Amino acid sequence: MSLVLCGLALVGAQAEVAQPVEMRVQAREGAKLTRRIELSHDLQLAKMTMVVGGVEQLAQQRLGVKSRLQILMRDEVRQATTAGPSLVQRKLDDWLLEATLLTVTGGKEVATALEAQSPLTGTSVVHQRLADGSWGRHYDERESSEEFLARLDASADLAGFLPQAAVAIGAEWDVVPSLLTTALCPGGAVPMRFTKGEDNLYARQLGAGVGGPLHEVLLQAAWEGSVRAKFVRIEQVEEAPHAVIELRVEVQAKADQTQFANENLGKYDLLDGRQVQSSTTQLALDGRGELRYSLKDGLVRSLTLDTKERVSSAVRGVRNDKDDLQQTLELAGTLKLAWTITPVKPRKQPSK
Repeated sequence: MSLVLCGLALVGAQAEVAQPVEMRVQAREGAKLTRRIELSHDLQLAKMTMVVGGVEQLAQQRLGVKSRLQILMRDEVRQATTAGPSLVQRKLDDWLLEATLLTVTGGKEVATALEAQSPLTGTSVVHQRLADGSWGRHYDERESSEEFLARLDASADLAGFLPQAAVAIGAEWDVVPSLLTTALCPGGAVPMRFTKGEDNLYARQLGAGVGGPLHEVLLQAAWEGSVRAKFVRIEQVEEAPHAVIELRVEVQAKADQTQFANENLGKYDLLDGRQVQSSTTQLALDGRGELRYSLKDGLVRSLTLDTKERVSSAVRGVRNDKDDLQQTLELAGTLKLAWTITPVKPRKQPSK
């Protein structure tokens, strides 16, 4: 009997959306949401060269990078308008990057662990929409450096993936590729500090977005390609209908990282008199994903991406104002992303 009832409930949900429906993120004052995000890379070296003064100094080596970034943040919508949230408190409960660098030394594979955390972990930041549409930010509990605030981003509802008008099952629409930035860079440019492996030469590559967090690439990138969305079905989840949207992703993003590279030169680079003249990083993603929107809650409840990934960097500089230095690095593999957004149910008040 229970199977029959579940089947009837699902049929009923499908019937309710036989006509076009709107999917809009509903910002409600007092709403509290927990967001869990995991971003992982599994990359292998495809090409690496280093040229000094016109002479190649480093031949191709075996290299692999596996990393996982875990984020837990809690949002409270304190004020909202018809245009969306206007005052949001965000608490960053966890931000942890764990990476393993695989190299070959003396014919043996060597695994080196690197780990980074964010100095913003444990802080609470209030984001307030200003009259001109921009956002102001301030700490309201434990504070960290003021310089971090300007590059944070309050966007996290993933509303940009939803259709702009009412749609029925089978409808398709285009998503602006740059909107992937919100999904791939949760919270904006969240600062990181290495707690293990800081002196490893590859630590800077991770920080630049080669196998690590992607904000240093994507927040300033020029985008090409396409993201195509399709409303494929309705599923009943815990007595609430969820719209299931399939995503097809084929994009490229390229960023000039010259300033970032100069600001993050290592101590040996500085002692060696090195200066970066140009630095670019390019990311290509090709794969599929799925987004689930709760028709009951008016919220995106989950997002997953599973893509092929190719990331490359090209750096050119000088040493002691004379030696020309060129380095190229290209890795290929996979990127996986998973978001889970959970509304926090209000506590029941004890009866008097």
